[in-house]
Amino acid sequence: MLQNLSFELQLCILEYVDPLALLQCQLVSQAWNRPARILFYRDVTLTDNFQFNRFVYALRDTPSNGLLVKRLTFYWGWEEILPKSKYRQQRMWHYIELITLTPNLESLSGCTIPTSVYSLFICLLQEGQWQRLSHLRDPHHRGYREYQGDDLSSTKPSRWEWYYYILSTMKDWFKTVALNATVLPSLGNELHCFSFAEDITRETRFVNAKSLSCVSFNGINISNLEDILALCPAVNSVWLDTSSFDTDKEGLHKLDPSIHVTKLQLHIDQIDKNSILYFHKKFPSVKQFELLLSYPVANRVTLRHKLQSEEIDMLAKYISRMDKFSLHVTGAQNGEDLHRFFQTYPWRGKKKFEMGDHSSYYVQVNHASFKVVFEKHRQDSTILRIGTDRFSTDFEEKNVNLLKTIDQLIIVDQTYSPPKPDEVYNRLLGRCQSITQLRLEKTRLSEWEMEETPPLITDLVLYDCSYIKKGLCDLSKKMTNLKNLHMWRTNTSRAGDVFRIYMPHTSFQRLFFENSNSCSVVILSIQIKSQENKKKRYYRRSEGRLTEITSKEYDGHVRKKKSACRVELVCKDIKLLEIKLEPNIHFKCEF
Repeated sequence: MLQNLSFELQLCILEYVDPLALLQCQLVSQAWNRPARILFYRDVTLTDNFQFNRFVYALRDTPSNGLLVKRLTFYWGWEEILPKSKYRQQRMWHYIELITLTPNLESLSGCTIPTSVYSLFICLLQEGQWQRLSHLRDPHHRGYREYQGDDLSSTKPSRWEWYYYILSTMKDWFKTVALNATVLPSLGNELHCFSFAEDITRETRFVNAKSLSCVSFNGINISNLEDILALCPAVNSVWLDTSSFDTDKEGLHKLDPSIHVTKLQLHIDQIDKNSILYFHKKFPSVKQFELLLSYPVANRVTLRHKLQSEEIDMLAKYISRMDKFSLHVTGAQNGEDLHRFFQTYPWRGKKKFEMGDHSSYYVQVNHASFKVVFEKHRQDSTILRIGTDRFSTDFEEKNVNLLKTIDQLIIVDQTYSPPKPDEVYNRLLGRCQSITQLRLEKTRLSEWEMEETPPLITDLVLYDCSYIKKGLCDLSKKMTNLKNLHMWRTNTSRAGDVFRIYMPHTSFQRLFFENSNSCSVVILSIQIKSQENKKKRYYRRSEGRLTEITSKEYDGHVRKKKSACRVELVCKDIKLLEIKLEPNIHFKCEF
């Protein structure tokens, strides 16, 4: 059966098989052997000396398998305790074999790679081996002096210097570069302001790198950032995570714009006018901009006092040309002032943040469990995603006009336990009269007495919710235009194998139900309560087929309580029912 599928589909299917099973699949048939062998050797992890030897011997016996190896992870710690004898010499020959037998290797990850192995790597790399290697990761070599404690003036190369010599040798191969600049010196008086070897500083260029990530936990200045950006002149994506960004007016006049960067992610604790001006001049071609502002928990100064109107205007001008702008704010103490400031200012008149025909943008504010997200899409639909914990009426009053334009409302209620939950939900729905889709996440509908719902709602999504029969019945009465119901991980009873969907006033175009259940048999009862048809039908799904059964057979399954999942549906009418139960039960039924 496998040979009837395309080779790409065969690989996709076998990706879900564990390595031992892949090894066994190679012995089943010739049709299974090829895709299983490719996946088995594509990603190899070696955890000890024994596995390393076995792997080298296997490649030696069948060199064609070595051509399939793309990613190799090896924990090298045992090398340091090997005696200086013929065993270590033999091990070096094994390394040479490993490198020569895996010419297509793309990624090498290790732990505490020995200095002797580094020196061997350099020799073989210079001879032209591993030309496709584009990812090298050694977590014990961070490249800054405080962590390693090595002396740069030492005549004997230290381990981390060998590491950077290899990077220098491979510099033209890298597609992604990630640096930790935490201990870079402040404004450099040296020719090379980095704390690692000269081979990887200003003379080194990762000319083919397309993505650059840089982290600095104690802040960074323009000089250092310019040097870092100069390492990757052709990148189109930059991610910078720093506690602060030090700028000076003189540095702003000496910028060399990075015209290839189209995606910028900035995670920063403090931002000012000079910082915004720097990014405005440095990255003129950015189309996707994600800004994350974090403030210490002890800082009780609101964001209104952090960003003045001039800075907001500069930021708005910069992002006005973006295809996508994302703003995240975390850690502020005064949540009400924070979300009011960011939700009222940008949307007031919709001038400063107008995106025209661009794709999307959203503003997100986090405060404890409080979250508000606005999204605007090309299709002129607006989505509001909100967590109702500590929900403030002031938010609604300041955004009445905006709430009238919301098309999709998402309520996340993970830890919500206010004194009067009904008032919060009903008040919010009363403001959002234009929504066509309502999504509830982690909500207890049994505690919600719904007064009225927006009349245009046609789609209801329930994700990880809990409710009783009466809760669904109330929804059925209030949502008169409801056509589609989607339910994920939703519990309707204490019994883990019984799911009751009681919505007698609703005519469904489509009902989708998904839940985790390991049963092998599904029994289904559907009761249609309409003027034309009040018949109750029963079905049994087993071995991939859905067949209608009698009420007596259905009752027999219920009494026996055998391994069966019971779904009880009561509705006015239904056209399409789709049920998915893990791990392998997924079927559709048209009526």
